[in-house]
Amino acid sequence: VGQRLLALAAALWRNWTTGADVKRSLTAYDH
Repeated sequence: VGQRLLALAAALWRNWTTGADVKRSLTAYDH
C-alpha cells in the first residue's frame, strides 16, 4: 500500500510541477 501511495504522490507531484512549467512558459510567451 505504501509503495502505491508513494507512486501516486510522485505522479501528482510530477503533474503539478509540469503544469506550473507550462503556465510559466505561457506567461513568458504572453508578455
